[in-house]
Amino acid sequence: MFDTKDKTMLIFNVIAGLILLIGILMLVAKLARKTDMVGESAPSFLYSPINGDGEAWMHPKEYQWITFFVFATQCPHCTDAVPLWNTLIDEDNQYGMIVGLSMSSSGETIEFMADNNTKFPVILVGGEFMEGYSISGTPSTITIHNGIIDNIAVGKPDEQDMSYLIAIHRKGEL
Repeated sequence: MFDTKDKTMLIFNVIAGLILLIGILMLVAKLARKTDMVGESAPSFLYSPINGDGEAWMHPKEYQWITFFVFATQCPHCTDAVPLWNTLIDEDNQYGMIVGLSMSSSGETIEFMADNNTKFPVILVGGEFMEGYSISGTPSTITIHNGIIDNIAVGKPDEQDMSYLIAIHRKGEL
């Protein structure tokens, strides 16, 4: 019925299928973990100032509303998102706080800020931040209200996302 070549190919296909299934399940678990953080207390994290000198702690619980824009300088979607963030700053700079969190080096971040005319403050964070907030990629947006994670979104924010953020920052709440 099956010759050796057919059996070998069948075994290979079954193993490849199982590996693919395991990969998909791991991705689903990672994404599910990300959404699990919504509603939880926002963890404090270590950051470096833009000049790269020293480290300090960011305590999101100290702000009524704080929104983090997590980016990497080599990420094209991150670059594309900067004008949207600048618009939010122009319209709503008196409400809440918006902070850029760069995953890149100090020099790359300073150059990125100049090239893109960023109007929001930026600090440097590392992989520990990504793990602590279960962020799976850049750009990411994290909104925190009174120390509780309100929303985590991965990907370039669209107009609907920005409308949500504008509403939060204009009114101080939804």
